[in-house]
Amino acid sequence: MSEPTRALAAAAAERIAEQGEFDFVADFSSRVTVGILFRMMGLPERDHRVIRRQVILSVSTDKAARGRNDDHIAAFKELGNFISEQVAIRRVSPVTTSSALWPKRRSTATSSRSAKSF
Repeated sequence: MSEPTRALAAAAAERIAEQGEFDFVADFSSRVTVGILFRMMGLPERDHRVIRRQVILSVSTDKAARGRNDDHIAAFKELGNFISEQVAIRRVSPVTTSSALWPKRRSTATSSRSAKSF
């Protein structure tokens, strides 16, 4: 997973270098985080700003209304619809997901290092 992560970070850094100024969360952190999570789950690329906004709205409440407003509800429904569509697609055509993207964990039983070497 480290190489895809490096590629996402490098691409974000290149865009930032071209801009000159940047917002760390909007231009780097959000882009890389959403990219990694979507890649790990095998989801198609989406606009990281839209996804981040929908997630934040989905878990937030409107203090004035003491609950969720129409924007919160719409964001939650949009995310739910996206996930439902992806599940339906996977049922028809299963794909390899996160288990293939995670690095293989080295077994401690076959490791040439002993616990004393740490």
